[in-house]
Amino acid sequence: MQFSPLRALGQGLVIILICAVSAEVSLRIFNTFVPTFIFYDDSYERYRGRSGESDWGFPLNSLGFKDTEWGDALDDVYRIAGIGDSFAYGVVPYEQVYYTRLEDKLNETHRTEVMNFGIAGIGPADYRDLFMREVLPLEPDMVVVSVYLGNDLDEARVREWWSYSYLTTLGTFIMKVPLVQGGPAHQGVYCDECANFPEETYLSIVAEISKHLRARHPALAGAADRVGFYVGDIADVCARFEIDMTVLIIPSEAQVDNSLLASVRAKHFPSLGDEAFEILRPNRAVGEILSSRGIDVLDVTEAFQADARRLYRPRDTHWNIAGNELGAELLRQHILERFDLSAWELGAN
Repeated sequence: MQFSPLRALGQGLVIILICAVSAEVSLRIFNTFVPTFIFYDDSYERYRGRSGESDWGFPLNSLGFKDTEWGDALDDVYRIAGIGDSFAYGVVPYEQVYYTRLEDKLNETHRTEVMNFGIAGIGPADYRDLFMREVLPLEPDMVVVSVYLGNDLDEARVREWWSYSYLTTLGTFIMKVPLVQGGPAHQGVYCDECANFPEETYLSIVAEISKHLRARHPALAGAADRVGFYVGDIADVCARFEIDMTVLIIPSEAQVDNSLLASVRAKHFPSLGDEAFEILRPNRAVGEILSSRGIDVLDVTEAFQADARRLYRPRDTHWNIAGNELGAELLRQHILERFDLSAWELGAN
């Protein structure tokens, strides 16, 4: 038989297609029995912790959340559900996470329970799904949605076409392995002063999540709209069921630490002047959309800017122990000022 280049090419493409389909099917079967965050999945389940897994010595509860076990809702206890990403999950030990400290602080004056639904790696669309599937059935009296003005704006983006394939997302994961720190659970002994990333890596991370601080960056409007859409869905259901709700706006470290932003600008945006950056631009964009929908908002950015202490872990995007403590106190004050908890006040009938 005479050799045909086109025939050989066609056969080669068929073999490649068969291999790709086989790999895709195999990866999906594997993920069914051994769920892993490596494969893109539009469900927050991909990042959920494992029941009993230790995080800085604290065992995750039976649902895989960094909290104690939850029982049925009680009439004499004000039940708060805290939703968020790795900020809510906390890179600090359980006892210092701001949702845990919020519960401690509120219980000094009111009978309160705070359930921490934080899952590292999720975003606004996941917040809505998590609320509908798991928070709502537990009958909270209040919902707090933590929105981080770093990757939450990007996590609210429209899903890329390639992310529907496990094979392509496996390839993406492999390329990003040096930046992956592992699963959500932290092992060993916590160090509040220990740096997480090498300096070059961290500056690159901050440069990426700081793009929305640029005065003319075009992606902010759409990202803020999508945050408002997903959080607005939560607010609509809360209003229907008469559940109190507030949104905690968490600033990125570059919005709080001028020296960090200066280092990022010198390394990644050396040609841009001061007029090219607006520190509170994402706060205004997200805050205005949420407020227009009648959603209560607590933006702690200015309070963090005014505090002279280090509030983020060194070369890490997350709050340290002091940052969590400040966030909890600001949230406590806001809740008691904006919402009526008199029925749950200690000593009340």
